[in-house]
Amino acid sequence: MTIKKIPVVRLRPGMFVSDFNADWLDHPFFLSQKLIRSDEEIERISAAGIDLVYIDTARGADADDMPTAEEAANQIEQALTRAFADEVAQTQPAGDGMQETNRLIGNARRAVRELFTGVRLGNSLDFQQAIETARQLVAGAARHPQACLLLGRLNRSDDYTFRHSVSVALVLGVFARDQRRPESEIESLTLGAVLHDVGKMKVPPDILNKPSTLAPAEMRVMHTHVAAGMRLVREVEDFLDPIAFKVLAEHHERYDGTGYPHGLRGEAISPGGRMAGIIDVYDAITADRVYRRAINPAEAVRKLFEWSERHFDRGLAHAFIKTVGIFPAGSLVRLASGRLGIVLRQGESSLMMPVVRIIYDTRRLCFVTPVDVALDQGSDRIVGHEAADRWNIPLERFLD
Repeated sequence: MTIKKIPVVRLRPGMFVSDFNADWLDHPFFLSQKLIRSDEEIERISAAGIDLVYIDTARGADADDMPTAEEAANQIEQALTRAFADEVAQTQPAGDGMQETNRLIGNARRAVRELFTGVRLGNSLDFQQAIETARQLVAGAARHPQACLLLGRLNRSDDYTFRHSVSVALVLGVFARDQRRPESEIESLTLGAVLHDVGKMKVPPDILNKPSTLAPAEMRVMHTHVAAGMRLVREVEDFLDPIAFKVLAEHHERYDGTGYPHGLRGEAISPGGRMAGIIDVYDAITADRVYRRAINPAEAVRKLFEWSERHFDRGLAHAFIKTVGIFPAGSLVRLASGRLGIVLRQGESSLMMPVVRIIYDTRRLCFVTPVDVALDQGSDRIVGHEAADRWNIPLERFLD
């Protein structure tokens, strides 16, 4: 089997698409893999804003001069390294704060669950509860940004919609502070993120909770959650925050005009909408779903870097990568020594050398006594990222 990465303009009937190279809501087909049977199907892929896909040459026609998936990944890795090798993380450790941040996240998820459940039951949106939740998240992200970036990636047993809303709000708050946004704007952006998916409470539960990929008609219904959320907040008399509203309204818009609901393009999308769109995708693709396994946060960064050439504001996407790191907190990485470690936070001298908690030895195939190592102060280095389930490693166990 050979997997190749090809531009959609090179796609032909008879080729087998093994990966649409897009978030699950962005491609127009019921299945995540598909034998291309007509030029019309290719046009539908292009119309969805997808410009690069992966094909399986063992299951369909070949594209002789296109790079293999491994070669394409190496090209992205080299470009990423060139772009960020000399960069230093903007967000520096602000104390450990793990226990406090765990409590913060747990409380926020319970608050969002209560808030959203009320909407599901037909109640008006409790705007004051949303504001209070956002303020607590802003304060926590200011005190312990690295702990928020780490723990927001883990502890994912909660319902996806509630967990996702809190995670996006936390990360957007950290990112906005790194961008030196005014405090009042950070609070507005975080509030918008808390509420950005509230419209999903108006999506039929059998579609929202479907344990498989959505059919095209179901996907169209799912897309209505943005308009539903806009209606919900407009019904609240004291909702007078345009920045928060645009986060909710624009988080699925894309810089190249291929997003929804309005197909806004470029700077017609507000800065908050552009920032939230990046973080919404980042969080979504790093989360386990019934129908699709999460990807490693480090791999997600590489996807954002690739997609920043078209779908996202390139400057903001690169700034976000600088905030979370080339190897974000919560990533499982392989070191040159053969050991595996969990990234705890970014290092002080380079994005390429974070602080890592060593937990496993791949040469002896055994767990080791955890030890924290600042890679910029030693001889070991990262040589790649790994999937935790491949090694059967429960990452949360090592972050208590």
